[in-house]
Amino acid sequence: MSVFPQELYDIVISLCDQCSLASCSLVCRNWVPSSRMGLFRNLRPLIISPSSLSQVLLLVDGPVSTISPYITSLVLKDWGSSAADSRSQSFYALLPRITGRMTAVETLVFHGIDWEEMADGALNFLVFYFENTLKTLELRECPYRTFNSVVDLACSFPLLENISLHRLVHSSRSAPSDPRTLEPRSSPPPAARHLRSLHAHGSIKKDLIRWIVKTNLDIEDLALGPILPGEAHVVGKFLKALKSNLKRLTLSGESIPNMHREISLKHNRQLTSIHFVNLMLHRRSEGLASMDWFIHLPSCDTTFQCSEPPVQRLRALEECSNTGGDRLAGFEGMSRQAAICVLGLCDVLVFHVAPQE
Repeated sequence: MSVFPQELYDIVISLCDQCSLASCSLVCRNWVPSSRMGLFRNLRPLIISPSSLSQVLLLVDGPVSTISPYITSLVLKDWGSSAADSRSQSFYALLPRITGRMTAVETLVFHGIDWEEMADGALNFLVFYFENTLKTLELRECPYRTFNSVVDLACSFPLLENISLHRLVHSSRSAPSDPRTLEPRSSPPPAARHLRSLHAHGSIKKDLIRWIVKTNLDIEDLALGPILPGEAHVVGKFLKALKSNLKRLTLSGESIPNMHREISLKHNRQLTSIHFVNLMLHRRSEGLASMDWFIHLPSCDTTFQCSEPPVQRLRALEECSNTGGDRLAGFEGMSRQAAICVLGLCDVLVFHVAPQE
């Protein structure tokens, strides 16, 4: 193969399906580095699950495989009901062999994984291999015993910039007996000083908010939901504590009475993106004045004035369609387009905030 010019390699690879080639376990060692980099540029996240364990071994630990240094995203899916499960034991035993060559992993996803029950020091292996590269940590539907265990896991990766917690499930099971798992800290955990993005969906929001406020982290991207009636005041205090550091905000939930009294955006002067999902911002029984906490719609123009935060313009990128005339009753004094936008906030409406003039 060495007799072929480098340009020919590039041409052949450009005509092939990149993702299929990148997933091939028989990556030839004779491919020149420039071609190999182009081949792996769009590599999909590597997913390890009970059904894929043997294929993953062939992919990353094969005799001619050179794919490991190019893997940047790793997903670990639930492979057994407990640490004693035979498939779990196989994974724990093979984890160092699988991850030992991965030197560029920036995103780690636990999907349904009980990381506190990882046997054979498996979690410590992950921390050892990825602590200097990992920037994004996602926990999806994972069981946890205490919030401190979540914080300990996040703080194990000092360069972490993004954390996403999606529907974590509280577990009442006792702590694991394996001494090689991450042990609870007797003192307050250190702050993840590089953390800038926080996404939390589920019941863990309050504990997470208290931790962020206590450690005084500069969060720029925040997504919380669903916001329940009893949580609005906690979210309001959190937004106030973030001040001008916050750039992007996403809130989801349902109808919250007196929301305009609980949550204010006047302290978040640098917001550039606001996204509300299934969140009722206006209650007809409270009158149009309940909208003043966020936005004032003076005309039918697509450029709106905003009273809080003190930003000059809001441009609607998405409007609610198929709005019947009977639904506009009670919005006297407002144009049809403005009323549609208010109704649209009940579903999904995205705003981008233009820079102040």
